[in-house]
Amino acid sequence: MRKISFIMVMVIFLTACLSNITFAEDRYPGFRVKGRFLYDNRGEKVILYGPNIMTIWGEVSGEKTFAEIAKTGANAIRIVWLTTGSARNLDLAIYNCRKNNMIPMVELHDATGEWHKLPQLVDYWTSPEIVEVIQKHQEYLLINIGNEVGAEVSESD
Repeated sequence: MRKISFIMVMVIFLTACLSNITFAEDRYPGFRVKGRFLYDNRGEKVILYGPNIMTIWGEVSGEKTFAEIAKTGANAIRIVWLTTGSARNLDLAIYNCRKNNMIPMVELHDATGEWHKLPQLVDYWTSPEIVEVIQKHQEYLLINIGNEVGAEVSESD
């Protein structure tokens, strides 16, 4: 009888623990990946459709460009950026993307085809001022750490 009681208590305990884990996951402030799909903070599957915009080499704020793209029905913009871009300008570009009800995906272009430049990208993403911008927008922001970093393709690709 003691063994059965112990097992029942453990089952109840584990069920409660797993329920809390699921609950915590549901409250995550931003996007998350489950399996091969992307989900928003409400648990809704998200399929991204929208253009790449060379924001860093054009209208850095994206204010006019993003408003025009929004008219196409796009729900996302891949914002091409460089490590020379300031936190202030990045914040503004992300803000203007969201102002037009689109999901910003910021991508660093500095290391395209150059694996040895990956540490430069990591330094940018982890700098305090950029982390602050990421945290400010984490609810609706996607980060593409680097565009096609490296020049090699694996056998499985």
